[in-house]
Amino acid sequence: MTRRLVHTIAGLALAGGLSGGLSASVLLAQRATSARPASAGVQETGRQQAGQHLEGTWLVTIIRADAPPGAPPIRALVTFLPTGQFLGETNTAAIRSLSHGEWVRRGERRFTALSLTFRFDAARTFIGYNRITSDIRLNRRGDEYVSDDAIETFDAAGQLLLTVPSTLAGRLCGIATSMARCLGLE
Repeated sequence: MTRRLVHTIAGLALAGGLSGGLSASVLLAQRATSARPASAGVQETGRQQAGQHLEGTWLVTIIRADAPPGAPPIRALVTFLPTGQFLGETNTAAIRSLSHGEWVRRGERRFTALSLTFRFDAARTFIGYNRITSDIRLNRRGDEYVSDDAIETFDAAGQLLLTVPSTLAGRLCGIATSMARCLGLE
């Protein structure tokens, strides 16, 4: 006889089947909440219809309000998944983890995203977190966005140390996008 177990951990449904207590299988299921992005389960063609979707890989330019004059902008690669999660990586020298986050649609071409990143010192000792909250506005074609962000820096005990505003500009770098277009050169 097989029993089916379902647990919810941090918004993710985990389902497992147990047969005689000797074998187990675990399936990570898509979140089943109303906070899913509008695209979940929807078949659409073309970014022009998408206008409401962030799915894909984006090359992002980040301009922090606390950057020294003349400092080059930070670059990031961000991949938004259709399930409402995203991953991001920057070209900074800071020792940190990959950014992990979630996004939801708030309205016409408007999205909110929240990500977390671990921070480490030179010896790779954990020293805290960054939490970034983004207010994303997508263009009508669905291939560029701008975002006003708040970058919060916390120590290892979770105490807020600093909040820095930043502005982001993202450009979709999909399979049919030339590198020149992705980099904003055309």
